[in-house]
Amino acid sequence: MFTELGHFALILAFVMSAFIAVLPFFGLRRDASALVALAAPATLAMAAAVCLSFAALIAAFVTSDFSV
Repeated sequence: MFTELGHFALILAFVMSAFIAVLPFFGLRRDASALVALAAPATLAMAAAVCLSFAALIAAFVTSDFSV
């Protein structure tokens, strides 16, 4: 169960990184400061998702679940 949560968190981090790469550029191009300001909280959310997926990987290693 925890490994599936880690997989979901990793996919979520990937999607967040795509948004972080694209949305601030659109915000600067269209003078939408809300999109530019969204980059910092989205980066923190992406970092949290990566940490959660790494914790799931460590938990799988500790419990000798090598199916991951």
